[in-house]
Amino acid sequence: MEKGENTMKNKERIAEFLQVIADQKGLLYFNRDAYSVYQEMLETDWIEPKTARMILITLLAKIMEKAELLEYNKTAITALIQEECGLTEKIAEEISAIYAVFLSAENRKRWNCKKDAGLDEFCEKSWHFDLELERSWYSYCVHVDAEIRTTIDIRVDDKRKIRAEIQAELDENPWITAESILTIYTQKIKIGIADDFERYVQAEDDYPPEAEDYEGNFEEIISEFCDRYGLELLDYSFVGMTSDYIPN
Repeated sequence: MEKGENTMKNKERIAEFLQVIADQKGLLYFNRDAYSVYQEMLETDWIEPKTARMILITLLAKIMEKAELLEYNKTAITALIQEECGLTEKIAEEISAIYAVFLSAENRKRWNCKKDAGLDEFCEKSWHFDLELERSWYSYCVHVDAEIRTTIDIRVDDKRKIRAEIQAELDENPWITAESILTIYTQKIKIGIADDFERYVQAEDDYPPEAEDYEGNFEEIISEFCDRYGLELLDYSFVGMTSDYIPN
């Protein structure tokens, strides 16, 4: 190793960079996707590649997990990095200094306070989302375009059902945001309606669909969705539009 390679630069800045990743993706991300963390470090223009590689080695060795068992003692973590990663004492001290800032008592307290905060916010608010779908029905030399435009307003009626449904996401990232939870449910309802609307449009070979008449299906799907996932339907709007015959 060339002279000077042991010198780690911007320790606090690197720790803050790791903190931002943790805030967004959770601490388990570092254990589950260590190489992705490494790639994110390489994408910066200021973290040296050799520094990123050394941090990657410690992530693969689960130093973050073991730091908790060592009560985040910097001296003990330095010794552990030497033993588990085969790095020199100097480098181990530098990486340990990064972890000391990254996993500081202040950050750990803040992360603990954030646990389930997104779930609580999601359950306390009402939410609105839009859905637009377009499908085409074909017959011989013509086709018909069918389109629906809808809005849906919901709020949580049963928090237990919500928690049960997203438990895997909570385990992966305990401070998942309310907006991210909304995205999960938005995708679920979009998939459900899209699949049903496709079947509706293609139901008859000889007769084109009437998107204007799909509202009953839509309302039934939304009602079943809310019952299944512990949601209350506050309001919705529906507009269906069907084109004239269009030459293929």
